[in-house]
Amino acid sequence: MKKRAKLIKDYYRNKIKNVEILIDNVWDPHNVAAALRSADGLGIGKVLLYYTFNKFPDLKKRGKKSSASANKWVPLEKASIKSLQAKKKRGYQFISLELSTKSKSLLQYKFPKKCILVLGSEKQGISPEIKKLCKESIFIPMVGMVKSYNVSVAAGILLYELFRQKGKKLKLRG
Repeated sequence: MKKRAKLIKDYYRNKIKNVEILIDNVWDPHNVAAALRSADGLGIGKVLLYYTFNKFPDLKKRGKKSSASANKWVPLEKASIKSLQAKKKRGYQFISLELSTKSKSLLQYKFPKKCILVLGSEKQGISPEIKKLCKESIFIPMVGMVKSYNVSVAAGILLYELFRQKGKKLKLRG
């Protein structure tokens, strides 16, 4: 049992510091679960869930296969505007993932020391009240005819680039 306790303790220490993900009203629990799986694999310590118009995902019932049990390991926190404003006061920069004329390419973006990466819902995108918190926005360049990725795929790409920039000190497995 001591070996397992040490393994779990090491797991929670081996995270990219001062980075969180905010999932804003993502409708499909399988997309949320798949984003959690990427967060787990790429060293994200916490995922915030903000839900005002879509149903809050029950990840114990739906998305179990998509998450491959990451929903048991990655801490989830229900977010409110008040809790998010408090994080902003503590120095977190909110960065939205969206395609707009002001968005910067992920390929040229350098993540700040403390940030919260915002992923919006499949249809409505990022909620207006969350968008007000965002200092910057970034987009993932594409070459195909389709102009956006599925939100869970976008989360994986975004988090891999974050990992590439900030995860150099993490202990790798495999």
